[in-house]
Amino acid sequence: MFPQSLKTFKHKSIFVKMLFIFNAFVLATILVFGYVSYSKSSKPLIAEVVTSNNKYIEQARSNIDRALESWDVLSFQVSLQNPVRRALYLSEQTWDLDQMLFQDVIQYLKSVKLANP
Repeated sequence: MFPQSLKTFKHKSIFVKMLFIFNAFVLATILVFGYVSYSKSSKPLIAEVVTSNNKYIEQARSNIDRALESWDVLSFQVSLQNPVRRALYLSEQTWDLDQMLFQDVIQYLKSVKLANP
């Protein structure tokens, strides 16, 4: 039924030409307004996303800096403890003789771990 109806309309008729021109005009108008709308709305949106991401990166950087500073202070405090310093500088000859020293260091490090998760 459809192919027979196409036979009745010739491609040279005014109706078919006007129909194609009108459809092309509507399609072109939609494409132009769509492109203009997209270009005007995408630039502020991209700028907002970049600003937001930069703020998240800044916040993450400050959190990491604070964590590293606290680890630096904690490691300095641990290194100042006498049993830890003695255990770090043991020689191979006295290694086996100072097992109580290692017990003290382990107990101290456990307390540090509990206080600073």
